[in-house]
Amino acid sequence: MQVTYLGHAGYSVATRSRHFLVDPTLTPTWQCGTVESSPRRALHLERLPRPDAVIITHQHPGHLELRTLALLSRDTHVFYPGDPAIDLAVRELGFEARTVVEPGMEIAFDGGRLVITRSAARGPLVGALFEEDDGSSCWIMDDQGAPLEEVAAVRAVAPRLGLLVCHYPANSHHFFERFQLEEHLADELRHSLDGVLAARPSLVAPNCCGFRYLGDADWLNRYIFPMSPARFLAELAALAPEQPSADLAPGDVVSIDGRSAAVRRQASPFVRALGPREGTLFDPTAALPPLEDPNPERLSRRELERRTEAFLTGDLLAWLREGALCAGSRLELYHRIGLTSRVFVVYPEGPEESFLLRLGPGEPTVLRDAAPPDEQAPANVRIAASVLDMWRRAEMPFYRARYHCRTFGAAYATGLLRSGRAEVKALGTVDLLSEHLRRPELLHRWIRREIASIREGRS
Repeated sequence: MQVTYLGHAGYSVATRSRHFLVDPTLTPTWQCGTVESSPRRALHLERLPRPDAVIITHQHPGHLELRTLALLSRDTHVFYPGDPAIDLAVRELGFEARTVVEPGMEIAFDGGRLVITRSAARGPLVGALFEEDDGSSCWIMDDQGAPLEEVAAVRAVAPRLGLLVCHYPANSHHFFERFQLEEHLADELRHSLDGVLAARPSLVAPNCCGFRYLGDADWLNRYIFPMSPARFLAELAALAPEQPSADLAPGDVVSIDGRSAAVRRQASPFVRALGPREGTLFDPTAALPPLEDPNPERLSRRELERRTEAFLTGDLLAWLREGALCAGSRLELYHRIGLTSRVFVVYPEGPEESFLLRLGPGEPTVLRDAAPPDEQAPANVRIAASVLDMWRRAEMPFYRARYHCRTFGAAYATGLLRSGRAEVKALGTVDLLSEHLRRPELLHRWIRREIASIREGRS
C-alpha cells in the first residue's frame, strides 16, 4: 500500500488493486481562492493515476471541493456520509456511482476492504480505514478525530495498524464563531494524544497539517493556528518516545508493507513540495485589522443601504416571526427569553449603521438602532454591507463571508432555582443574522451556482 500526502486533508491511497482519493484538493487554491497548501506544492495531474473512488469525509471546505471533483472522471465512485449538501454536489456534477456510507460499513475490493469509521464530532463526518489481505493498513481519521471506543474497535479489526493519519489541534474553528482563540486547546490535545496512544500504529502523521489564507483573508494566519504539527509530534514524543511519527509534506509517500511503514520523502511523481512550510506566529495580542467593505460589485452606499434594510426588515424579520411560533425550536426559545441581537453594518464609505433584532415580548422586530457601537446585546455581529448582500443572495458561501463578519457576545438565559440561587445557562448561539444565513438551503443554492459556473468555464 502506498499513501501519498496531497496537501491539507488530501491523500492518495494506492492498494494492489485500487486507487482511492480521500478529501482531495487538486486545484492551486481552494475555498473560493482564499486558501492554498502550506508548504506550497506543484501538482502534475496528468501523472495522477486515475482514481477508482473518492471518499469525502464531510462537507466543509477543503474536504468537499467542487472544482476538484469537476476534474475527475464522472464514472469515479464517490463515497460520502449522509449529508444533503454533498449529495446535491455529486449529483449535480454528474457522478453516477454514489454510495452514502455510515460508520461500520465495509466495502470490499480485490485484495482488501475499506471500513468506514466514526467521528468524535456530531453530524455526518466519517473516517476511512484501508486494509489489504497481507495485513497492510492505513486509517485516515476525519479532522475531528475518533472517540476512544472507535479506536478500540479499529484495533480489534486491524491489530497491526500500519499508518494512522490522526486528528490534532490544527486550527481554532471557534475563532470564526465567536473570536475565541485557544479556549479548547487542552481538551482537543488530550483527545488527540489519547487516540494515538490507544491506536499504537507503526507510524503516525498529523492530518490537515498545512494551509494558509490568502488575499484579504491572510490576516487570519496569525490567529487560528494554535499548534504546528511539529509541536504536536513533540508533545507525543514526550509521552511515547518509542512511537514513530512523521510530519508529512505534499509529495511524501508512506510505503506500508504488513506491519511496517516507511516514509519516502518527495517520492511522488504527481505532487511535490516547493519549499518548507511557512511559519505562522500565533499572536492573540496582535491588533485585528479594521473591518472594511471590499464592495466587489462597486455598489453605491445608497444602494447598499437600501438592500441591507430591505433584507433585514423583510426576509430576516419574516424568518424570525415564523421561527418564534415553531414550538421547541431554538428561535422559539430565544423568543421566550426575549433575546436581543445587534447587527452593525460597515459600508465602503461613511459611518456604520446599527440594527436591533428583538425577539419578544410581543412580535419579533427589526429596527434601526441609534445605540453606540460599544453597547452590546447578548449576540452581536459586525459585517460588511456588500458581503451581507452577496451572502443572502447565495453569491458567496459562509466560509468566504466570515472573513468580513465578526461575531461577539454570549447569549444566555437566566432563571431562579427553588433554592433561591440564580441559574444562568449558556445558549451557545451564533448571532441571529448568521444563524439565518447559514441555513442549508442557502448553501445548496450556492452549490448550484458554483457548479453552473464550472460548467460555463468561469473561475
